[in-house]
Amino acid sequence: IVNVPNPEHGAAYAEALYDLRKRKGVTLPAAEDLVKDPTIYGLMMVQRGDADGFVGGMFKAYPETIRPALQIVGLKPGVSRVSAAHLLVLKDRIFFCADTMVHIEPTSEELAEIALLAADLARSFDVDPKVGLLAFSSFGSVPHPISKRVASAVDIVRAKNPDIVVDGEMHLDTAVVEEIVTANYPHSRIKGDANVLVFPDLTSGNIGYKLVQRLGNADAIGPLLMGMKKPVNVLQHGMTVAEIVNVAAITAVTADAPK
Repeated sequence: IVNVPNPEHGAAYAEALYDLRKRKGVTLPAAEDLVKDPTIYGLMMVQRGDADGFVGGMFKAYPETIRPALQIVGLKPGVSRVSAAHLLVLKDRIFFCADTMVHIEPTSEELAEIALLAADLARSFDVDPKVGLLAFSSFGSVPHPISKRVASAVDIVRAKNPDIVVDGEMHLDTAVVEEIVTANYPHSRIKGDANVLVFPDLTSGNIGYKLVQRLGNADAIGPLLMGMKKPVNVLQHGMTVAEIVNVAAITAVTADAPK
């Protein structure tokens, strides 16, 4: 337990934060004030190696926690932007849904990166990822810039990881109902068995997972940030104790996983 208004490492963290952000407009007096914020202090604990992961931000707007997390902890090498996923647990299936919290209108390259990160997240749960990139059309049935953007993302994913099971663009039911694929799209690499669902934009991703959670009575675990250098997860307003515990447990497991 840390008394943030008067923490043991406050001065050292302020110096470290100043060194980290001094060419980004942060002065030493400003850094000394910033580390009195529990979010900043907690992120500095992770950055300095005094903590293995961070969970917080429940009483702040989502970007207000992601922004300092990116500034202080940073992204994994090779990752261009952070994204977020939710794990939906139904009676007989589980799904990893992305991006559900961050990217408003991702490009093909960003969708591909989201898909690859979500596949890695699935593997961390010992799930063999089968990735469906979703749209309002299936395999060119409706030529449109959005569907073409999603189809292009599929090509990028395959180029970067030829071994991954991925297909699209496709309707949601094409991704999850075997009979539809068998009857109409026998060429699809996804045979109605997708377990990683990549949405074409934030609107569909955010609404989609919440529909299943609230109306389908699924357990939703997350949001889980993807692409951070160290485990950082940001809570949402109104999360229950059980939901916070789930996110904290996943953060701990992620921190303990082999690098």
